[in-house]
Formats: sequence, structure tokens, C-alpha cells
Amino acid sequence: MKNQYTKLFAIAGLALLLISCSLLNPSLASDQILENPAPPDKSANLARSVLSIQGHYCSVETGYADGFVNLRDGASVTFQVLLVLPEKTRLEVLEEGNWLKVKTETGVVGYINARYCK
Repeated sequence: MKNQYTKLFAIAGLALLLISCSLLNPSLASDQILENPAPPDKSANLARSVLSIQGHYCSVETGYADGFVNLRDGASVTFQVLLVLPEKTRLEVLEEGNWLKVKTETGVVGYINARYCK
């Protein structure tokens, strides 16, 4: 009987360890959940170069037909969401970098993560 309790204790300890490890992992940032992230694009630098050559416009591309991205007040997920932009929204690029400063067709200026604007 003692052997059964020892096994039960070991299993409970292992389960507790697994649960605590999963709680220690950082959760996804809210933008990653809301934006329906696409797999990392290895050609991001090339896309930014093409963007500069083609003009100062880009289109929201999440990789999902019904995807959307947050347009933020600053260049970070900590800034306030100004608008939620659906897939294929055309934006004028005002400044380039990891976060693009963009202007919508209605004149709203904000920031979007560069990986979602091609």
C-alpha cells in the first residue's frame, strides 16, 4: 500500500511541476492573438526594400482571409489601439522600421507591425 502512495505522490508531483512550468511561460501578447499571426516571413527585409521602390503604400496581410491588425498610437503593443484594420486595408507608409508609421485612407495616423503590411 505504501508503494501505491509513493507512485501517486510522484505522479502528483510531476503534474504539479508541469502545470507550474506552463504558468511560468510568458503568454502571447494581445496583438499576437488579435492579429492572427502569420508564420515569420524570411523575406521581410526584401519586402521593405520593395515597399520603398514601389512607393509609400502597403496592404495589411496577416495570412488569414478574415485577419485583422491593430493600428496603434505608438510603436509597441503597449500603446492604445486606435483602429482594427481588416485584411487588405491599404495604408500610406510615412516612416519605415520594425513598426511602420502609417496613415489610413480616412486620415488616421498610427503604427502597425511591419510584418503585417506588405
